[in-house]
Amino acid sequence: MIGEADRVLGGPAPKGLGYFLGLPEMPPGAFGSKGSGGSVAFADPAGRFSFAFTHNRLTAPPGDIAARAVGVIRSALGMADR
Repeated sequence: MIGEADRVLGGPAPKGLGYFLGLPEMPPGAFGSKGSGGSVAFADPAGRFSFAFTHNRLTAPPGDIAARAVGVIRSALGMADR
């Protein structure tokens, strides 16, 4: 695992085998990636759940829409928050 600051994101971005670990949108044990303008994708092997979020503007949307969407989807599927 690499825990150095990411030069593009400008802050800490722990990575393992090239994937981000511990992003706010992801449950523990998940891995994924962030993209420009707030896009995010991850896989949660323990929860057998994957998620991808993208939009057509390169500016970050107000608030953390991806994290809220993950919560709504997990709730609709009857998956406990982790």
